[in-house]
Amino acid sequence: MRLVLLLGEREYDLGSQEALASIRSALPRARLVLVKKTTRWYRWNARALASSVEKVLNVDSSHPACVAAVLGALDGRSVDGVVAIHEDCLRSAAAIAAARGLGSPDASVVETCRDKLRLREVLSRAGIGAPASVPCTTVGQAREAAIRLGLPVVVKPRDKAGSTGVMIVEKADEVAAAFSLSQRCRWSESRSEEVLVEPYYPGPIVTINGVVWGGSFSLVATSTKKTCWHPFFLTSEDQMPAAVPQDVEAACVEAVRRGCRATGLVQGVVHAEVAVAGHGPRILEMTPRPGGGYVAPMVRAHSGVDLFALAARIAVGLPPDPPPREPARHVVGRVLRSREQGVLTDFRAPSAGEGIEAVRWTKRRGDRIGAPPGDFFAELGFVVASGRTGIEASDRLERYVGVVRAAVGERGLLGRSAVLLRRIARDERLLHGLASFLRARALPPRWS
Repeated sequence: MRLVLLLGEREYDLGSQEALASIRSALPRARLVLVKKTTRWYRWNARALASSVEKVLNVDSSHPACVAAVLGALDGRSVDGVVAIHEDCLRSAAAIAAARGLGSPDASVVETCRDKLRLREVLSRAGIGAPASVPCTTVGQAREAAIRLGLPVVVKPRDKAGSTGVMIVEKADEVAAAFSLSQRCRWSESRSEEVLVEPYYPGPIVTINGVVWGGSFSLVATSTKKTCWHPFFLTSEDQMPAAVPQDVEAACVEAVRRGCRATGLVQGVVHAEVAVAGHGPRILEMTPRPGGGYVAPMVRAHSGVDLFALAARIAVGLPPDPPPREPARHVVGRVLRSREQGVLTDFRAPSAGEGIEAVRWTKRRGDRIGAPPGDFFAELGFVVASGRTGIEASDRLERYVGVVRAAVGERGLLGRSAVLLRRIARDERLLHGLASFLRARALPPRWS
């Protein structure tokens, strides 16, 4: 069987490699076609990559031109499944699947989930809780919507993900800045310049991870999500299982179960975020893919379920067949960020200790560290810890994070040299050509 795997550019390289390893383990005999704009030579082992995939296509998986590039490279060869690991390449995956007569991911489901306004309309028609959303194309419309809904409100892009461009507005004179930010934050595959104004829910956010097979939804894990960097919504921490009363958790799970039916999602992995409001759960996000960042490592540590493996099996028409659930452990994941902006000049972290399930660093010395509203992807990395109780897991996490050291600065020889070296290493005009030259001779594409 042949599986096309699309990886987004916004996911850190190690995360992409782990997803690839999980899929290879789940489908050891499958021929994998990897689609990713860049596989940088200093972060990807070319020979190891060649041994695990049939072909690498260095095209932007989020750009509309990706579909034609993939179909052209396949040149009529059979495809049994398509998997999108990241949000920004879901549309490309659905288009490739449709062109090859595959039912998953379904283009209609993807479009509904990617378009926040459309998702809210579909959910509301089915009687499922969703935020009252007002689409706006001008600052004046946004200001009127904010006043009508009642401050504070949330201003967000219509078809983005990862809380990019999302901002809380507490005063009417803050609407213009929030509107401008949301309009600027667009991806290459964005299809709308509209900005949405919605009520702000100050309560907990419950994350639901599940799998749908034959139209039947099965819960995999729940967590409680925390955010930081007010007035923005950067992910800070998740606690698994969700730290909410059982009846609240059950109501959130049921909302997502009904949401899958309403959107037409009958097959695939689903990740959703649900706001706990006084008048019932409100689905904020729902998408047919595994959760990003630390979600997959957290689920694996919590219950032994590999979300990437599930997604791959379903894509090629195999039943999910999750491993037997072990006694679930309490798991806490935290995204590490620096309050300082500049160049990462020093970074030190200990090796993983007892109960530390995953440590992933997305920045290196010499990398630029930003902050919203200029940079929504400036995290240093994340840590996942487990324990017999939530308190034990949190204590282990705190002990590890407490000895992590990061220094950020703008001046000094080390900072300037690191930036220069990093720029040289990332000069695509020089290195991409060299890598292509070597790859074409040492690692020719294989089709069999």
